[in-house]
Amino acid sequence: MSLIQRIKGKAQGACRLAKLTRVYGPLYPFTRTGRLRVFEYSFPFYSFPQTYYLEWNAEKTCYEPGLCQHLIRRFQGRAITFLDIGAHYGIFSALLGAMNSENRVYAFEPNPESFQTLKKNWDMNCRHGGCFQLALSDAEGSIPFHDKSMKVGADETGLRVPAIRFDEWRKTHPVQPDLVKLDVHGGEGMVLFGMQELLREGGFDIYFELHPQDILMKYTLKEIIALLYDNAWQMAELPDFRSDTLCEPVKLTPERRADLEDPARWTPQETSARRMFYCTQRGATDA
Repeated sequence: MSLIQRIKGKAQGACRLAKLTRVYGPLYPFTRTGRLRVFEYSFPFYSFPQTYYLEWNAEKTCYEPGLCQHLIRRFQGRAITFLDIGAHYGIFSALLGAMNSENRVYAFEPNPESFQTLKKNWDMNCRHGGCFQLALSDAEGSIPFHDKSMKVGADETGLRVPAIRFDEWRKTHPVQPDLVKLDVHGGEGMVLFGMQELLREGGFDIYFELHPQDILMKYTLKEIIALLYDNAWQMAELPDFRSDTLCEPVKLTPERRADLEDPARWTPQETSARRMFYCTQRGATDA
């Protein structure tokens, strides 16, 4: 990085800090904590070193607002058990804690730096459950990890993190979820194939972000979708889940499933913005 680039980066950082201090108060530079509002819910949130969750809130929006609206409408008003897989800083864990203090929130984040931030947010907002510095995968052991992904290039970090199958983890943590949120940047097949026993049992709903084939690890789009349908799940896409529009689930018809399974049929928009799916077992009440 050149000297000019470093100076420019520091200037942008100073401007960002000044803006967030105006929004969140004079203590912000010391606490790096602001109060987020996600529709009718408000809660404290620590965001460092990345600050975009607080920046979006300063602009009167939130992270993935379409998804948040659907989740709130579907799950508010009752206590649930929530698995936040690929929790990052814990925005959804904190939201579920704010929605109901009796919610049991289990958050999984393998990145050590992100986990420290997640733990702060879990401690501020959740009372039941726990945080786990683990990668949920299809095998036990130690796996390479970079930023938010298990897909690591040859020129990237040598960080390794502990990994375990969820079905194995549950033998010592008897958890029966009502809701699973999955955002693991290409590792979704590995996570789902590591929880096949749970998928067969059912009794819960899933939100998961599906990445294009060139980002996926080990499993193809077709294999991931077949795993769900073979275990009596049905999928519905949440279009515009990143927009402020309330998104209604669009059921995956046979024609849409064929399009989804074929990487060549993904539009440039779908490839760049990723795709969010809401999954229920067949026969469950639609939302």
